[in-house]
Amino acid sequence: MSNSNIPKMIYHYTSIDALINGIIHSEKEVCLWATHCEYLNDPNDSYIGKKLLLENEEIKNIVTDIFPERNELTASYIISFSEMEDSLPMWNMYAKNGNGIILGFSFTDIICDHNYVDYFSHCVYDNTEKYDSFVKYVVKNLNNALKSEYLEEITNKENYLAEKTAFLYGVFHWFSQRIKSKVYEHEKEWRIILPSLKIKNPANFRCQNGLIKPYIKQYFPKESLKEIWIGPCVEMERNYKAISLLLHTYEYSDVIIKKSTIPFKD
Repeated sequence: MSNSNIPKMIYHYTSIDALINGIIHSEKEVCLWATHCEYLNDPNDSYIGKKLLLENEEIKNIVTDIFPERNELTASYIISFSEMEDSLPMWNMYAKNGNGIILGFSFTDIICDHNYVDYFSHCVYDNTEKYDSFVKYVVKNLNNALKSEYLEEITNKENYLAEKTAFLYGVFHWFSQRIKSKVYEHEKEWRIILPSLKIKNPANFRCQNGLIKPYIKQYFPKESLKEIWIGPCVEMERNYKAISLLLHTYEYSDVIIKKSTIPFKD
């Protein structure tokens, strides 16, 4: 990806409740929730990438025999960001119908964080110009994985087959989790995809619209948070003052508070 396609800011749409009940919880860190891949807003999100990649015969020939049965190999936790600031569809879908907020993060601060640099990538949308080139890229990486030094190192291990399966499936799963339906293309999503095997923190659980959702708490340095946007349906003036006090209390003096400019009330 060329530098011209790298955004300066990325945005996380969420609720005001989340902001005051855990996102800004200390003077040092911002806490975001990584949701289990099978419990995202799009119920097909966890499966569409796998289904589409297997339509490619070369990929199918490589991975058909390696699908693991262990849940931890097929699971991941995801944090979503968007390139779109102050977007009405995004407010409606992910920020309480305009009654929420947006957190604006420095792209550079996130991509350069050693905890996330290997797990952070943009999404690719089916039936778009970029999708075909992405599939070719996946084929190349899977073939490289088959020839990797890692597989050579574990060849003599007694559990070689299990190790090989986990490694190859990990490569396949990483790419499949980046694919979304074209109907979500307007979101211009970037996501952190954390394999469950890499996660040391215990899972937490929340209930949303009658569904229990597993999630993992993930922490980012306070310096990465640059903006907080107030939604178009929120009482702006008093919430502006309250958020200002919140940021002052936790010493987030460099965060800029912005107000949505969308003329919309629910």
